[in-house]
Amino acid sequence: MRPINIFSLTRLYDDEQLSIMEAHMSQRKHRIKIKNWEIEDLRKFTDKLAEVSPKTRNLCFFYSFQMPKLGKEFDLLRIGSESVINIELKSEDVPDAQIRRQLELNRYYLNVLDRSIVSYTYISGSGRLLRLSNNGNLVPGEWEKLAELLLDQTKVYSDAIEDLTGEDKYLISPLTAPGKFLKHKYILTLQQRDIRSKILAEIKKGGFCLQSFAGLPGTGKTGLLYDIALRLSVRKRVCMIYCGPWRKELGELDRRLKRIDFLPGNGPYKDNADPEQCTVLPLALAEDLSAICIDDGHCIREDVLTQVLDFAKTHDIPMVIAYSCEDIISPEECHGDGAGLIEGLADCIRYSLTNRIRVNQELSSFIHRLMHYPGHAAENMYAHVSVSIASDHEELMTLVGYYLSEGFVLIDGPGENENMLPADDKTIIEHRRATGHEYRKVLMLIDETYYYDDKGYLRARPMGDSQDSPVRCLFHGLSSASEEIGIIVLQNPEVSDAVFRILSDRTDEKRGF
Repeated sequence: MRPINIFSLTRLYDDEQLSIMEAHMSQRKHRIKIKNWEIEDLRKFTDKLAEVSPKTRNLCFFYSFQMPKLGKEFDLLRIGSESVINIELKSEDVPDAQIRRQLELNRYYLNVLDRSIVSYTYISGSGRLLRLSNNGNLVPGEWEKLAELLLDQTKVYSDAIEDLTGEDKYLISPLTAPGKFLKHKYILTLQQRDIRSKILAEIKKGGFCLQSFAGLPGTGKTGLLYDIALRLSVRKRVCMIYCGPWRKELGELDRRLKRIDFLPGNGPYKDNADPEQCTVLPLALAEDLSAICIDDGHCIREDVLTQVLDFAKTHDIPMVIAYSCEDIISPEECHGDGAGLIEGLADCIRYSLTNRIRVNQELSSFIHRLMHYPGHAAENMYAHVSVSIASDHEELMTLVGYYLSEGFVLIDGPGENENMLPADDKTIIEHRRATGHEYRKVLMLIDETYYYDDKGYLRARPMGDSQDSPVRCLFHGLSSASEEIGIIVLQNPEVSDAVFRILSDRTDEKRGF
């Protein structure tokens, strides 16, 4: 959306015309309903500002902008080359503490723009103008000063605000962008911040406590866990146990975060290291720790979890575990998984992350229906899901080549097909190495080993010596896609028929298999 001239907008009094004009001026994708009191507040603000300086009638603002995936809305924003001016509008007086919290939260989110933030609130009922000072105090605002700040802004931004506030600017994972994370160039959602507050409050009581939070892939579990670890490391050292495959980003974090010790949960400390030369958990744990954090807890082995728990209880060290929720996968496919072990722990305080900030709703809906399809009507057109059928190895290779040429990354699941693909292609990633990563376009294969059971769950017949569930690998691999999903179904008419019904079924009719 683009900035609009709010003086021009507020000269209209018809609700329908207001909505049409605002959408036309801002070029936003969907019209918004503007309430009478909202436009009245905006009209009073505009007139009051024009009394001080008539030139302000020519100014344009981003009106009612909402940051993608965060749900954070701003009434008025004006963005210059060096400053952002944020003005919130209210009809009636509310407690000053509430106004201050809102402006402080706005400032927190707007820091992603990397400019100085000027924050005001205008209360039309009382005519009060309040400003948030640099040290966080709420002080009376001066209309003349506000007008001066607005008129003095240089190189005022007039293009689409989404170009400045794309999700990649603030939804930062420490495992995909450790540099940005270490510079605190990330934002937590309101839900993440709320869970963080509760976890830190429980740890502050002292002694051993066990807390965990779960969520589907893309809900920001790792970012939240590492933010908690950063805060706890101010007091004493923190141990971060990572249960997925060791990766170079962890090595960078380990080198630069001197007060957080990174340890492998299920393997050697570093890639290509001799396991006999690596300290085994829990012997590597220090006794004087602020907390023990476990990431990717759904991958943890039972013996490791038991040992770390015993160590933490013995030395009164709090524990925080983050793991992926796999409720939509067949329970038989999740047998013996770490998520089940964690959820079976007694006296564990549990939280849930429900807002998906990485995978968009369209892809999320498709993945859910692919994993468990009882025949219900679809909610999306799935325009960003592509499905192809291969009847033999030659067709498979041709289709894989096409998808890779289109910028897809192939995540190779366990099974016989991993031996059919070129191992030296950098765009083909082994499923274990894809854990915790995010890719714009993801391609995965569904071969003849997959089937749907009588409850509509996607299952897979055991293949070879792999202990990994192909269904779990498919779920986590597809969930790492941020924009597009590609699927090639190889020699499996049953699954291909179901997948095409998922793509086409948009009625209320119930269809079975």
